[in-house]
Amino acid sequence: MPRQKRDIFLTGISGSGKSSVGRNLARILNANFYDLDSVIESNQNMSVIEIFLKRGERHFRKVERTTLQKLIKKNTTATTGVRVIALGGGTLVSAENRKLVNGCGALVYLKISCADAAKRLSHTRNRPLLMKNSGEPLSQNAITQRLRGQLRARLSHYQEAGLRISTSKKSTLKIAKEIIRRLGFAK
Repeated sequence: MPRQKRDIFLTGISGSGKSSVGRNLARILNANFYDLDSVIESNQNMSVIEIFLKRGERHFRKVERTTLQKLIKKNTTATTGVRVIALGGGTLVSAENRKLVNGCGALVYLKISCADAAKRLSHTRNRPLLMKNSGEPLSQNAITQRLRGQLRARLSHYQEAGLRISTSKKSTLKIAKEIIRRLGFAK
């Protein structure tokens, strides 16, 4: 008997808390957790930033789509049959990825202001779309501007989510519990 599709996909711009919230959510639900970017890094034996710098965004998006397809087909070992998958900020730009996700479970959009996300990201050096072409980090103001551009381009895809949660001024644990409550999981 095939397992029930109860996957939870987290989406949003960089810095919205997809990975942190996802880990908490999976822990509470006794579910498997996958960070799509981390799975890609493990499979490719290089970081996302290295993939972007050495092979380009087009190659990364192709690998991202293939990895997402394999991950969705993979059986879960969680006792609950639930998986939590943190998508990359740009995963849903692909219509094929949106179709894959929408057919497999609940899509949750983690909303955050670009300024708040930039504060969270101002010290990170592993976000290729938030760096200069040379690989040098951007200023916090430049990160905010770049995030605004990304959000404008991706917002319509994020808003396809059946559940939208604001992450501003909330702990990742509180956000995870809100997702559980609003999706109707008995926890």
